[in-house]
Amino acid sequence: MKYQFIKDNLSGSSVERMAKVLNLSRSGFYAWGKRSRSSREIGNTRLDVEIKAIYEASKRRYGSVSRKGDYWDNAVAESFFKTVKTEWAYHVDLHDIHHVKREAFEYLDILQSRAPSFYALRSDTKA
Repeated sequence: MKYQFIKDNLSGSSVERMAKVLNLSRSGFYAWGKRSRSSREIGNTRLDVEIKAIYEASKRRYGSVSRKGDYWDNAVAESFFKTVKTEWAYHVDLHDIHHVKREAFEYLDILQSRAPSFYALRSDTKA
């Protein structure tokens, strides 16, 4: 991670200076640069690409309603509205009421499709 930082900032400072600040050796940085990528690193890169594609496909939204399932817990409702604001309301340019309704429906549809069903939350209830 520190060596990656050095690589990403080569245009701003020398390897020698960044290595000294980060308490690393220059030779360690150059050895790191010559190594081939591990299978784990390759897999992580693939996973990053997949996660970003899903994130973009859901209009940069993540997460879902609380899994607690307690209808009387106000924290669930507060969490839901916080999610709506941070994932949707602050990022959508709304033109008129029809546009608001259309965007809200799409957002809630995506959110609902990611949430488990009520029956999946309750092990004592048969679907």
